[in-house]
Amino acid sequence: VAEQIIPAAWLSTKVNPLPEGWQLSVDADGDLAYDYASIQTQSVILYDSEGDQHEYKWTGSGYAPAANEYGVLARNADGTLTLLDADGKTYTFDSGGRITSVTTPTDDRKPAALKYRYGTSHDPLQNRYITRLLEITDGVDANRWGKLFYSGDTQCGTTPSGYQEAPANMLCAFETNDGRRT
Repeated sequence: VAEQIIPAAWLSTKVNPLPEGWQLSVDADGDLAYDYASIQTQSVILYDSEGDQHEYKWTGSGYAPAANEYGVLARNADGTLTLLDADGKTYTFDSGGRITSVTTPTDDRKPAALKYRYGTSHDPLQNRYITRLLEITDGVDANRWGKLFYSGDTQCGTTPSGYQEAPANMLCAFETNDGRRT
């Protein structure tokens, strides 16, 4: 039996946005129910992080979810898709099936809870799309927010002398509505 070496990258479906030893208390890597959509003529197939398929079939007037699923999927006039999932998250897919945003619902028990907005960007090193946290907004005052930026974003700025540039797919800056940036 020939021994095969499996690349370590094959063993993880997550992209950690911070280096070893750092932690975030929010879902920065976009651990969401769906990763992308395959838009067909008579259906839309949503793929989760495990590669499982969730088919929404066209009924002539709308999309019917797969058995035991309760999301509501709509095709918009511009060719994009909007999915209101059973957990309350709203997913928006572009006409190519890539996630452009994910918003979390307002929690009725905690209406002041923070709101999270996700988006998708292309990882040229692995030639795939990554969904990650882009913005955190105050649940009471939408004028209070924080935006997250990742290596390669123009908002990362110039790396100071003596420091290394943020590695690929890692957080490089956090900006708040009052103009502060870390």
